[in-house]
Amino acid sequence: MYDLQLGANGGRPRRTSVTLEGLVHLARHCPQLSRLVLALDASVIPDSDRQSEGGLANDSITKLMVRDSSLEDPIAVAAFLSNLFPNLRRIIAAPSNNKENIRKWKMVESALVRRQELE
Repeated sequence: MYDLQLGANGGRPRRTSVTLEGLVHLARHCPQLSRLVLALDASVIPDSDRQSEGGLANDSITKLMVRDSSLEDPIAVAAFLSNLFPNLRRIIAAPSNNKENIRKWKMVESALVRRQELE
């Protein structure tokens, strides 16, 4: 599987139960996944020890589109995503997000780009 879209068929915004912890499982079980579209609750950052079990990372994911996705700390989310998806280059916040979340997701993408430039 190279492309996965979950609950990405438009419609009314709704709360999601997909979390950053869930992305760890996708990275583990879908190593060829290169593009992901989903609603995501990124308000809780999983423990970094949990994420780094066995050097878990998905090098294939380069693009993430988030729909109706909440987050609190853009820098922490960027660090988490950068470790989990080291080749992630683009994050698109769909218009279904509220304006504040769109702004925060743009901050995540900017922080990702800065981290990659430093590497």
